Amino acid sequence: MMTTAVLTRTRVWQGTRTHKAVYVLSLLGGLGLWGVMTFCPALWYDESFTVAVVTQPWEGLWRTATADFHPPLYYCMLKAFCSLLGYNLPVMRAFSLLPALCLGAFGWTHIRRTFGERAGALFSLLVLFCPAAPFFVNEIRMYAWALLFTTLAAFYAWQWRTHEQPRYAILFVLFAILGAYTHYYALLTGIAMNLMLLYHGVRRHKDWKSILLPAVVQVLGYLPGFLLLARKVKNVASGYWIPNAPFLYLSALAFIAASILLAFLVRRDTRFAAASRAAAGTITLTLGLALGFSIFVRPIFVPRYLIPLLGILLFQVTGALFIQNWKHLSHVLLTIFILCLVCQAGNLVRSYAPQNNVLAKLSAQFGPQDTIVLGDCQIAGPVAAKESVSPVYWVNNKDPLNFLAFQGRAIFAASTRDVPLRPGSRMLVVDTQSTDLRADMLARGFREITPPQQIRPLYTFWITLRVSVFEKAAPASMQ
Repeated sequence: MMTTAVLTRTRVWQGTRTHKAVYVLSLLGGLGLWGVMTFCPALWYDESFTVAVVTQPWEGLWRTATADFHPPLYYCMLKAFCSLLGYNLPVMRAFSLLPALCLGAFGWTHIRRTFGERAGALFSLLVLFCPAAPFFVNEIRMYAWALLFTTLAAFYAWQWRTHEQPRYAILFVLFAILGAYTHYYALLTGIAMNLMLLYHGVRRHKDWKSILLPAVVQVLGYLPGFLLLARKVKNVASGYWIPNAPFLYLSALAFIAASILLAFLVRRDTRFAAASRAAAGTITLTLGLALGFSIFVRPIFVPRYLIPLLGILLFQVTGALFIQNWKHLSHVLLTIFILCLVCQAGNLVRSYAPQNNVLAKLSAQFGPQDTIVLGDCQIAGPVAAKESVSPVYWVNNKDPLNFLAFQGRAIFAASTRDVPLRPGSRMLVVDTQSTDLRADMLARGFREITPPQQIRPLYTFWITLRVSVFEKAAPASMQ
């Protein structure tokens, strides 16, 4: 008869094997799925802006990055990465895959040691396959790195609050500063973390020097960033692209509500309860600051800016799943993994959908003597960012930031009248209802070769593009 001790050891070993299997499957599945996604040829406007900025010389990059509303660290990091491995889309997408894989490994190396093996396996699984993963894992934007820095800063802030060891304070300060230089919502999250630590210190009657010292170091470390931010705020004071759309705030309110609910669910678990409450406080303060500024000063919120906070929320989800008393843990984890993988397979199909490459196929049919005319930034940016054998004209662009980023890739024109076209050459015109370049071309007497084609690429699903091909009409005496 097997003793109780042997039975306990056996269960522990079986559980460990399950957790290790989930962790390995998560990393390998994430590497395989998202590795394939790095070769996706489709770009949306923000990604094309990154491509245009990074491919500039360092001087041009710094000039454009400091004019952009987002902080410059990501552009500099990506530039350095591409200078080693090449300036192409797979390399740029792989740069965003790296922090995602680091977060997956973080689940096993840090979450596991602090909160248990089940928690580590769950966190790794969730961070690599959550529904929001496509919006940061392969995006040629700064969200994955902001997510990594913010999550690490939150973890070490918690460790410092719990253990009060100087090395945790140093790591917290380091990642908070890196996050602030990567995305401004990471900066807001750092402010929220310091406020939470200050509140905790005052409640515990701790020495005020130990409470304020990390915050003071962060302020000093980010002083150049504050000066740059002040200049950027001044530049956008007259106008900014983010609309005043209160319905967008519903996603932030839902994020806050989910965080508070998760904290309530784990209130009786000693391992997660205090950490989940701190996470809920951090999320609430961060989004409260963002929404307050958006409502009373100037809109600064769009739903994708929630991504830097995602790691903190997924930790709370991990805690809520952790406390469940599952009888068949391995089956549950395997089911979660399969469901997540199936959901992300849909994103793979979406990214490689044929309609995403319609313009690329059309552009390939044009030679150096032909011309491509674009009117909407959502399509002008992606086309201009890619290599083209034909001259690309960007008509009616009123954003000086686009000029800084895309100069050398596109020729900017006030209207189609400034676009030259030689007899016998063709002109590919891509516009929308808002730009209506087609009507302008017809009014000028250009002949439409083929009927206009309506397309809606999946990366610009909110607009319908109209593609027309024109040629210069022959003089009346020759007709």
